[in-house]
Formats: sequence, C-alpha cells, structure tokens
Amino acid sequence: MEIGIIGAGITGIGAAWHLARKGHRVTLYEKEGGIGGLARAMLLDGQYVERYYHFIMAADTYLLEFIRAMGVEERLNWVETETQFFANGRMYRFTSPLDLLRFGAIGPVDRLRLIGTMLYLTKFAGSWKKMEDRLACRFLPAWGGRRTWDIVFRPMLDMKFGDLTNEMSMAWMWARSRMVKQYREKGVARERRAWVKGSLKVLLEAAEAWFEGHGVTVKRHQPAERILLEDGRAVGVCDDGGEVRRFDRILFCAPSPELRRMLPEAEGPYFDRIHGQQYYGVTCVVMALSEPLSPRFWTYVSDPRVPFVGAIDYASFTQYEGHTGQNVIYIPHYSLPACAPYTTDDETLVAAYARALQIVFPRFDASQIREVRVMRNPNSSIVCAGRYSERIPGIRTPIPSLYFANLSQIYPQDRGLSVGLKLAGYAVEALESDRDVAMDFTPY
Repeated sequence: MEIGIIGAGITGIGAAWHLARKGHRVTLYEKEGGIGGLARAMLLDGQYVERYYHFIMAADTYLLEFIRAMGVEERLNWVETETQFFANGRMYRFTSPLDLLRFGAIGPVDRLRLIGTMLYLTKFAGSWKKMEDRLACRFLPAWGGRRTWDIVFRPMLDMKFGDLTNEMSMAWMWARSRMVKQYREKGVARERRAWVKGSLKVLLEAAEAWFEGHGVTVKRHQPAERILLEDGRAVGVCDDGGEVRRFDRILFCAPSPELRRMLPEAEGPYFDRIHGQQYYGVTCVVMALSEPLSPRFWTYVSDPRVPFVGAIDYASFTQYEGHTGQNVIYIPHYSLPACAPYTTDDETLVAAYARALQIVFPRFDASQIREVRVMRNPNSSIVCAGRYSERIPGIRTPIPSLYFANLSQIYPQDRGLSVGLKLAGYAVEALESDRDVAMDFTPY
C-alpha cells in the first residue's frame, strides 16, 4: 500500500519503520528540517545534545529494540545515577528507601507515611482505573501527610501541571510511581540510565539512513496542509507547496490542534474529543557550564525562593572513554502556553534561574555559564485531568482510510520515546487490519 504519515516525531518514525519492513511504500511529512520532534538535538557550546532531556531505562523495551535495529546499540552509555532533594535550605540524598528514612525535610512519622504511600502505589494499589476517581490533591495529603504534600508531592505536581494540579487524578501519580521503580533493573540496587553517545542525533541519523535504504520518502520542511477527502474517504495529502499525493492510507501523528487545520470538515463525537484536547507547553532552560553543577543526576527542589522544582545534570551521560564530556544541565517546567514561564522572555528567565541555582548549589556562579538556550514547545504533553480514559480517541477514525496516533492516547503512563514507539506498533496494526485495536500503556 501507499501510506502517508503526517508528523515525524517518534511515533511517526516508528510507524514508518514498521510499515516499510512490511513492504509498504511510505511518505513521511515533517514541517521541521529533520525527523525526531522533541527528541531532536542542537549544537550547544560545540557539542550536540538534545533540545529537551531524554534518557533510556532497561525497561524501555520498544526503544531498545529500535536502537538495536538502527545499529547504534554500542553507542549506549549506561551510567549509575542518583537523585537528591533540596528543601529547607539543605540538600538530601533521595535515591533509596534508606535515603527516604533519613529525609530530614519532613518529620519521622511523615517519612514513614511517605514510604508507605509509595509502597502502596507501586505494590498494592491495584489497577490505575480505581485511582482515576481520586484527586491527587486529596489522596496524597491524606496518605502521606500535609507536610509531605507541601514539601514533596505538591512541587512535583506543580512543575508538571501548574494551575491544574488540583484537578489531576491519582491515575497519573500511580503510573509515575510505577515508572520510578523501573529506574533500577531487577537485582540492581542503584538506578541505571543510558544516553546515546553523541546525543539522539546519532539515532535519528541512523533512522534517516535506514529510511533512505528502504524506500521511505521523508519530506522535510514540507508540512501537510490538507488531508484530502473524496466521497468521505481520506485519499491524499496536499503539502504547503501545493503538491498533492494520493495514498491508500493516511496516518496522522502530529499534535492534535493540527488536525482541525488540515481537516476542517471533520466533525462528530470522535473529532470533538480530539478538538477538545488541551496541551501543556514545556519551557526548558539548557545550560552548558564550565564547571560541574552536581555529582547527582536529578535534583528535586522545594523552596519558595526557587522558581523551578528540578534540575537535571547530564555531565555523567556525556562522559565516556575517549570523550571528556560536557557539563550540561536541563531545567524544565510545564505550563499552559498562555502562562509563565512559557510566556517569560528569555533574558528574564535565565537571570532568575541563575540566581536560584546559586541558592541550591552554592558553588555555582553565573560566570560559569558558557552557553544557554531556552527551548519551548507548546505541545509537549496532554492535559489529562479527571476521567481522561473516557476521552481517549481510538486509532481508527470515522473517516475511512484515516488513522490517528499521537501522545494524547498514551495514558496513564506519561509520554516518552519508548511508549511512543509502542503506540506506533498499535497504529500499524490498526492501519493494516482497518480496525481499531485495544491500547495498553500501563507501566508494570
């Protein structure tokens, strides 16, 4: 079959890979200059790093399969990582259960309640579906204690959901708790994560080479403008240059707001679900420093003086045999695109973050910043408040030959590269069989 795919993020890439292996002829439309979406890299202080932070876990089976297929498995740099937590003006280790027992930012009873809450969520809570009717802002203070909520849980949720924190169900927190335990391989005491040496640019270039060798046409800088219908059936795509190509099947993998523009005539309950979706934007400050910021990978922050709740240090990822590495840090924050910090100008944001970094890391000085970039994307994650599972659209749309697969269907697990590839597998199954398929994104 001739198949057109709109959007060359990780799901579009994965779908093109699967379909080409099955002998289909694939055309991939991408408005940017390269494939990869949020996984694309940039040049920072002379070296390539991701625009937004990514890491690989041993549980990322779909991503690891793709990495092997692209021939870059030997480029994986596996490192042991640790987490720390800054609260009340002090830094605490925050990696193991023993660290939680010693976490002095909350009292002894609350520490036990925190451990009990996490144990319940990861071992005994049962299905996430039972959690969907429970608000996180009520469940977590009741189980973990008010102090634990104020110091630990509320800042984490605020960073991810902003003004909508009080509307979020426990389904997301249930899934997040299950994912945290995946940072450790079975039988391994410490966290292990991996990074592709040279950034995900290496993987994406390998995928582009694979596409070229297997007849996949990648139309870079040629966004789809219209999905063409004939007698109610999707039959082709018109790009921004006016070129029309006809297809037997069309798979839409771009952010949901793009669908209304490309197919304004689509209406009815199915498309109402898609048009009603709301996205969080991400603002990510990426700095290359002259000095290491911290020996630990992830630093959570709970301090009213600090306008962010986390800093991620990639120094250990970028260091490997024959390469001195780079002191790169990521400071992400999610918000509605109409809200700060998404709307804050770069200069103001960087200055505020530099001052705050001195509070968290006293040895830091703004003079250590060699280069800084402020990255923004308005469609980084989906607003999944309330009983979101009831609003997830299926892959097969009511329009014959048109299929829909993007991060809005990944639930309760958070979006990521591996689950994006898993979604691609579901999409290919639905497209080839011309029937909807059951999707499962439950982390185990």
